Amino acid sequence: MTARVRVTVRAVRPLVSGLVGLGHDPAPMLAHAQLDATTLEDPEASVPLRQVLALIDRAVQVTRDENLGLHLAQYAATGSFDVDLYGMLSSSTLGDGFRGLIRYQRLVRNGPTIQLASSDEVVTISCRMPGANRSLHHIGASLRHSVEFLLATWVRAGRMAVSSAWAPAEVCFEHDEPGRSEEHRRFFDAPVRFGAAEHALVLPVRLLELPCAQAEAALFRKLERYAGDPLERVPEAAAMVERVRAAVTVVLRNGEPSAAHVARYLQVTVRTLNAALVAEGTTFRVLRDEIRRALAVRHLADPRLSVSEVAFLLGFSAMSTFTRAFRQWTDDTPSRFRARVLRT
Repeated sequence: MTARVRVTVRAVRPLVSGLVGLGHDPAPMLAHAQLDATTLEDPEASVPLRQVLALIDRAVQVTRDENLGLHLAQYAATGSFDVDLYGMLSSSTLGDGFRGLIRYQRLVRNGPTIQLASSDEVVTISCRMPGANRSLHHIGASLRHSVEFLLATWVRAGRMAVSSAWAPAEVCFEHDEPGRSEEHRRFFDAPVRFGAAEHALVLPVRLLELPCAQAEAALFRKLERYAGDPLERVPEAAAMVERVRAAVTVVLRNGEPSAAHVARYLQVTVRTLNAALVAEGTTFRVLRDEIRRALAVRHLADPRLSVSEVAFLLGFSAMSTFTRAFRQWTDDTPSRFRARVLRT
């Protein structure tokens, strides 16, 4: 089932970092799983899922930790996580952070499938792990640790973002209850249900309104460096074109930079924004595409960013949409453009 599935190396880095944080040497475990440590430095690389699961299995054997996934999430260095978590930490609200997380995961090939469902009182954020069928206990303990790591990471990042030890309403796992589950309840500070229909965090609606005013500084600077040069607020007297350029760069962090979103950021109506841009000889769509194209060219020349991360930073909700837009701008695909630039 997992033999042909590959996952990005960026999903492996926090696991390795967590092992280091727990006081273990990951090198022999990587070697046992036939994972080359140098491969983990390539943002475009992927590795077979079966090797990642072999790494986790070996780590459980070596550490003798029955709840390794939970502990890796707590001890991994924040800088080892991917851009999706950087975005969560620098979002305006916890809800925006989780929505950005879902948007990013849609760009990652063979990453977890994440969905958000809302009711009047709760929001359920569920995930399906790559390679999993209906129940993880049919596949092995390594996938159990993987999904526990993932949900614990979401909660840890969300707590960091709002500087509050908030608790979910409930945490659900498909797999059977492990022998020692008191640590799960202690970490999540919530009821934990095993043998559930899905892996999910159930959050009170009011929780998603919490402001992310205390984003972790180092990660925020890293996101700022990729999302665009740090911008000072453009003076109100500046031309609308310059004000929109600055606003689009900021709004990109939370997804699609629509005219409505930019107008709201600038505290003007969409009609006023469009009329001012026409008077200055352009349109919102032309200006937005110019900014996205310039940022795309710059980001693709940076080997530290994967193509999916570039799409995320430019506010695209799907890789296919980014590829189509880039071809319209350059008559080339992002991958071919990057390969050519990095060869020169």
